[in-house]
Amino acid sequence: MTRAAIALSKIGDHVTVGTLRQALADGDQATQMWAIRNLGQLGDRDSVDLLIDRLSDEDSNDRVRRAAATALAKLGDPRALDPMRRAHDEAAGFTRRRIGRALAELESRFDRA
Repeated sequence: MTRAAIALSKIGDHVTVGTLRQALADGDQATQMWAIRNLGQLGDRDSVDLLIDRLSDEDSNDRVRRAAATALAKLGDPRALDPMRRAHDEAAGFTRRRIGRALAELESRFDRA
């Protein structure tokens, strides 16, 4: 599924976005990571709630959570602020730093407004 997610991300149409969203529920966390990254790169703001779920899911590994934080920062949706703050507070080490960096990027979008 990972190769499929990569290939689909290059197409960028509505069908692709739907397939990437479905990949978020895949049991393979590498597939979830690619789907998350590609949804962020495609700018799919309709996926914000799904990405917040991946960020907040205790069963997600740290790589998935870091990818979700980065994608949410790229999307720039204020709904992600509180979940990212909670994820940052709960994380440790490298994951905490990466989520913190993504959170700072997201917060900076609203400081300028």
